[in-house]
Amino acid sequence: MSIRYFTFLFFICLILSACNQKEPIASCSSEDTQKLIGRILTEQTEKLTVDKKYDYYDGTFVFGASKIRALLDQIQVVFESIGTVKDDSNNSDKVCSGLLKVTVPVTMLDDVNLVRDAQHQIKIAQYAMQLNIKSSNNIFTQEVSYTVKSAGDGKKSHIEFESTAWVKLLDEITTDVLLKPTLETQDIDPIQFTEQPKQDAKNLKAESGQISLETNEPRAIQQKQGLDKLNKELLEAEQVQKELLQERSSQPVTMQSSQSSSTVKKMYPSFNCSKATRSTEIAICENEELAALDVKNMKLYIKAKSRDIDDVATKEVWKKSIKSKYACGADVDCIREVYKESISGYECIAEGKEPGCDAVSQ
Repeated sequence: MSIRYFTFLFFICLILSACNQKEPIASCSSEDTQKLIGRILTEQTEKLTVDKKYDYYDGTFVFGASKIRALLDQIQVVFESIGTVKDDSNNSDKVCSGLLKVTVPVTMLDDVNLVRDAQHQIKIAQYAMQLNIKSSNNIFTQEVSYTVKSAGDGKKSHIEFESTAWVKLLDEITTDVLLKPTLETQDIDPIQFTEQPKQDAKNLKAESGQISLETNEPRAIQQKQGLDKLNKELLEAEQVQKELLQERSSQPVTMQSSQSSSTVKKMYPSFNCSKATRSTEIAICENEELAALDVKNMKLYIKAKSRDIDDVATKEVWKKSIKSKYACGADVDCIREVYKESISGYECIAEGKEPGCDAVSQ
């Protein structure tokens, strides 16, 4: 009888002890915690970069999700010097701190800076500095804090982590790497104000012959020509506009003015109209006022990037203007307003003010 009694008590104790056991709470330095933070960064970066498929020619092909994931898989995310800042025993939350260390392959970083140079953007290390992220060679670091929160009810813990700066940096890196092949195929020639005015009927034959010769040149020579051409574009664009103004001012106000006006060079936008496929691009190519606004907008953008004024704010104005412009479709008035707002934003940044400073002052 006593044996049965003690056996019964033994099993009751086992059951009670099992009931009192809590789900293991992830620690600040656990492998699962680090993996989860890494996954947060990659997933948010992938989402941000994929959205750019609407902003570029062949964007759906260039910014494919599988390509972005393949690049992010090459980037290593680890934590060092991890510590617990606060351990709340009441709700099992842990506030943690540590050094977030992101290592980017050297070859990938070289491609990033090559593309940024071609587009007159600051080096990726300088961009990271604006986000308060330090860099040394191909390693980026920042002291960060995060919270490990217990979900309870046997569910897994989750992480609260302010990842905005890191997502912006990783997005810039992946975007530049994905854009590199497109720049190579275009001889690193994203804007072409000066080539298009030459495309009249008299020069088509000569130009086509020139193109065929260029395609036979080695890729290295083509890339060098593209870079040299890009560096001269702003000066050439200004020269084209000066010539246009001189021709108009020199024409006498007579009955023949309508005939002479046909010889005036047409104003072209900053992109190649022969490659225009969207209704917005076609509308800009067909409207000289919009073309002039496009050129001015691009000049201010490149000027802001080359002066390293505020790369983050400049990039935000640029991305917003791209999306707003294409949302207009072929609505000329809508496109005009988008350009004016974008130009105003760049001018505000150049003065060291926030974008939209004109609207605030009014």
